[in-house]
Amino acid sequence: MKITTILFLIITSLFAYIGHAKNDTSRISEIDNFLNKLKYPKEVKNNYFLELYYGLELPGFGGQFNTPIVKAFSLDLRYGFLRLDTSFTQIGNYYFASEYTFLRNTSSYLKLDRKKITNGVTTDAWCFGFGYSNGYGYSLKDKTKFTLYNSGTINWTKVDIENFPSNPSDSNIAVLFDEEFRFGTSFDCGLLIDVMPVLKFDIGYEHQIIFPRHLALKWLGSSSLELLIQRAIDLYGIEVINLNRSNLPAVNFLIKNAISFLFYEFRRHQMNWPFKSETPMNYDNMRIGLKLVF
Repeated sequence: MKITTILFLIITSLFAYIGHAKNDTSRISEIDNFLNKLKYPKEVKNNYFLELYYGLELPGFGGQFNTPIVKAFSLDLRYGFLRLDTSFTQIGNYYFASEYTFLRNTSSYLKLDRKKITNGVTTDAWCFGFGYSNGYGYSLKDKTKFTLYNSGTINWTKVDIENFPSNPSDSNIAVLFDEEFRFGTSFDCGLLIDVMPVLKFDIGYEHQIIFPRHLALKWLGSSSLELLIQRAIDLYGIEVINLNRSNLPAVNFLIKNAISFLFYEFRRHQMNWPFKSETPMNYDNMRIGLKLVF
């Protein structure tokens, strides 16, 4: 109930602020300029990248699974392109956006130590999908860049659930996901740090959900609601520039990822929240990675 109240207050405040902004013709003019620069960017170059992640994954079923599940580890390969744009930000800030495709293996056996697994349900999963990231960053005087981003994906995952639980209720849950490609989504947030111009260090958190079955209309409604809020934040980011020029990257990062985090915490138990729906399989992932830009 508390989370619902917080989300309601955030959404209400956001749209109240948007409504106030629309009554200010000077701000509308600035927003129009912002949109035009997004539609017709000047000197914005796409750079291709290749990225490798390694992460700790915590699988679960929204608290409905009583049998212990062994933690997993993941290797994630991403390929795509990114761009940085300074045409509508203040000096020392920049806008970041990226599109990519990825392939991931998540397994209880990708751990770094050789300690034998003696109990609990083990898993091995393959996942592929497509994602989009955006955010803002800080550019220091020595040209080092720090990028704060929010990202979302659609994906398909095939999970092999090993050591099948003997508990009948747990077994009935596991069979919904075992050895079948299932549709899902995820959000992640993180920090990109330049090691050198062509190499970036990435640290982040991801929450992935895997659907036991796909209810297209409910998924579309749930996703559209989140997308509407996220794009509104993108659109009125120009207002944040006017309010607090130096802290745009941090403010944008906190607001966008707070929205995503709340949505995915609700979806942990109802995959198409706010619509009544089933409990998905969840993966919480803490990861580090290296991004090669060329």
